[in-house]
Amino acid sequence: MRTSWVPRWLWKIDLKYNWKYERAYRLIHELAEKLVEEEQNKQSAIEDEQPKNLIVSLVSSLNEEVNDEHAASGLTLSEIFDEVLAMIVAGYETTSIALLWFIFFSTTRDTIVDDAKIHRGQTVFIAIHNINTDARYWHHAEPRPFVPERLLAEDQNHHPLTMIPFGGGHRACIGQELAWLELKMIIV
Repeated sequence: MRTSWVPRWLWKIDLKYNWKYERAYRLIHELAEKLVEEEQNKQSAIEDEQPKNLIVSLVSSLNEEVNDEHAASGLTLSEIFDEVLAMIVAGYETTSIALLWFIFFSTTRDTIVDDAKIHRGQTVFIAIHNINTDARYWHHAEPRPFVPERLLAEDQNHHPLTMIPFGGGHRACIGQELAWLELKMIIV
């Protein structure tokens, strides 16, 4: 399970970093095994289908090797795990580096976002109160006053990003549901 690029003598040194690395590597390897195993199970149920992504292609290459004893082509299970691990790490690394440069570039130059010019060094913030009380998104005649009943009546099915006290999307506060529960218990 150890990678070949690390000298053998270095693994014998008992460092705190060593066990953390081993644990992280084991977790990633288990994830790769799970992905490959799930795909193998899917492929055993469905035959003669064109590969839809790279993992399907890799696993079908393994299946061909298993089915044909004399096949020189195809990947071993170990090679497939290495490829899946490379995809996981490469996907994270390339995205984070691209975002790093994008943020650096965007914050060191003047830019335009939705027809609004933002100058270098200018502070930008989201006016959450203005979003939460914007009349364009609420059916109620007066969106500014605090009227909790409106969420039970005509505005019950409002757009999910119309009311964002906890942020929105996949970056929303992870304690949002607990906070709503606490508020309901105390207020009601």
